[in-house]
Amino acid sequence: MNSSGLALADYLVLGLYFVVVVGLGLGFSRRHTSTEGYLLGGRCMPWWAIGISYMMTLLSTISMVGVPGEAYKNGITNVLAPLFGGVLSIGCFFLFIRFYFQAGTFTPFQYLERRFGGHCQPVAAMVYCLSRGLYLSTVLYAAAKVFQGTCHWPPAITIILVGGMGMVYTALGGLRAIVWTDFVQFLILGGGLAAVLAKIIVMLPDGSFGGWAFAASQDHLWPDFKQPAFYSFSPFVRLTLWAIFFRAVGDHIFYKSADQMVLQQILATPNPRRAFRSVIMAAVLGPGTMLILYWIGLGIYQYYSQMPADVRPTADLALFRFISAELPAPMPGLILAAMLSALVSTYNAGITSLATVITKDFYFRFWRPQASELIQTRFSQKTTVLSGLGIILMSLVISKLSGSVGGTVMESSGVWMSLLQVLGPVFLLGVTTRRATARHVLIAMATGTAATVAMIVYYYWSKFQGHEFGFHAVAVTGFFVTMATGYGLVWIDRRGPCRDLDNLTLYTLRAPPTQEDR
Repeated sequence: MNSSGLALADYLVLGLYFVVVVGLGLGFSRRHTSTEGYLLGGRCMPWWAIGISYMMTLLSTISMVGVPGEAYKNGITNVLAPLFGGVLSIGCFFLFIRFYFQAGTFTPFQYLERRFGGHCQPVAAMVYCLSRGLYLSTVLYAAAKVFQGTCHWPPAITIILVGGMGMVYTALGGLRAIVWTDFVQFLILGGGLAAVLAKIIVMLPDGSFGGWAFAASQDHLWPDFKQPAFYSFSPFVRLTLWAIFFRAVGDHIFYKSADQMVLQQILATPNPRRAFRSVIMAAVLGPGTMLILYWIGLGIYQYYSQMPADVRPTADLALFRFISAELPAPMPGLILAAMLSALVSTYNAGITSLATVITKDFYFRFWRPQASELIQTRFSQKTTVLSGLGIILMSLVISKLSGSVGGTVMESSGVWMSLLQVLGPVFLLGVTTRRATARHVLIAMATGTAATVAMIVYYYWSKFQGHEFGFHAVAVTGFFVTMATGYGLVWIDRRGPCRDLDNLTLYTLRAPPTQEDR
């Protein structure tokens, strides 16, 4: 090992990874002439490739850092979230996705325009761009934690290097480059996780389930389950059963209704039947990967529990200190490449989604409605670069703020993603009610956003004051405030909307024309 914690062979593997990923992106670069080809892969991507890419998009480095760190520091109580999510994902598919295929939209916000009129579309799209930008900034911050733990790099170097690399090849290759690069990165990720898990199993005295048994003996496996507060509704408990469940409900309603980052990939399949197969695949692969990551985190907990307290690393750095110290070169380099694969897939899909929303919901809708497909495609490529630069800057700010309050990556991401929770109820109002109007939706969004911002501020204030507010409760607050406001206004205001609702609600949805699977 050299002084940075990695050997030369590890850096060579990392360098090879960067060359392969950028090379794949450049390989799919071409003179794109239509937004459908550039942003949706021509709507003809294979369902299994989309399923893998969808899972990789939602996985992100936040999971790779935060999940083992959560198991190391607090146990695996939060594993309930992905287990709930697998079932919720399938249910939410049937609730929302049919409307987008029926209308042939690029973004879900085009549905809002048809359902409620033009005022709701830009407001919801703006909330999405801001909140997704904050999430992607947190993803880059998580990558910085990885390299801080293994290479001792300052966070700013990682954020700029990795963010810049992903930004360049995404702008050139479009969605096709993202999907096929994700497939290769999925193979790298599987190999990296298998290597870490195998090393932990060999090192632990009790074999494959030694970490689980040791954590149980230390009351570290499900510590919250024995606490009455876990079943309460108190927002001052770090984790409660109801906060985990309702956070999962809010997340998956958002993913299938308003998350352009996810929907853009689903809409790249030829038809709803193929899209459903990709969702099923992701619903199986995602929770399975989470279980492996929690397993790894418990093994790391047992490993460092045998050492003096003053040499134990912090939660988010524990896995990567273990990798750099215990695995022979070039295995640390390979595993870091696997971690980066999760980051790059999420980051690339994210900045592409932002470019799509800005192009279709703002540029084409308001600024240049007569713009040709070629002009829109060129604008999308430029917007991808600008989105990447903005996310890099926000990530540098989050890195400073999150480090100052001592939170884990999972806590930081949970807080900074909270604004996303106000969008799902808006689409739920659209598809489940016939009386909801633009006025109801705008008031609900404004109220939910204000409540969420207040909770974020209060969360950080409570951290400094020493009586921490639950990080799941931050997001759940915005979700329920938006839901209660929207449905309350619909119940109070009995007037029906003066709009044609054909194919826009569950009550008025007609079966799409039969078409043969391609």
